Amino acid sequence: MNTSAAGAGRFAGTPRTEGSSTGGTALGRSVAWPAYVFLAATAVYVAALLLNGLAGMPMPPVVATRVVASLSVLGGAPALVWFVTLIASRRSSRHPAAARVAVTAVALFAIVAVTNRVLQLAIATQLVSGPDLYVAPSPANFAEMFAWDFCLGVVAIALSLLLTETAESSSRRTFVFAGLLLMGGELTFLLSVASLGGLPIALVGMAFSVAAWVIVLPVAVFWTTLAARRLTLTLD
Repeated sequence: MNTSAAGAGRFAGTPRTEGSSTGGTALGRSVAWPAYVFLAATAVYVAALLLNGLAGMPMPPVVATRVVASLSVLGGAPALVWFVTLIASRRSSRHPAAARVAVTAVALFAIVAVTNRVLQLAIATQLVSGPDLYVAPSPANFAEMFAWDFCLGVVAIALSLLLTETAESSSRRTFVFAGLLLMGGELTFLLSVASLGGLPIALVGMAFSVAAWVIVLPVAVFWTTLAARRLTLTLD
């Protein structure tokens, strides 16, 4: 074995991973911090839902739920933009179209989600009386579902096309599952808005959406950080 040649190749940035990946496409530990911030924000969001549950699940929710949930989105949405942008920048050479779609969709998600949550904080402090995303159907509610279901669904599917390493197979499949749940949630939401299917279809759609928001998507993000760590250790 020509160890000098191997050393030179490694120095030049060619990682020893499965397939034909290169140093420029390795995610490394850079995805860890935005992932952890997003996961922490998701945990806070779940806590906000529990607060409303303890109050008997009123809708619109109690002020504490509106405030805590909104603050979690103000932290989690930028972190998700950071996470997706890092992956897209490292993997754009493999699938340029998917990288562009992922960045565009996550940016649109963040703009709509953050704007909606700033308005919710204004409602909670009685600075304004609307638009209230918890009132359905309403423009704010429609925008919220568009951001959290359609935009995030597109992001999840696009990320599945960018995570091509063998070590990323679990992340890839989970992002696909999240994307399908989110798209299903958006479709059923639109059907309920059009008064097709009534309450049952609306409840099914909400179940799809919530499962994707608080379980499947966070799991996919977490597994991506684990895969990135394993690949980084392989390089080291």
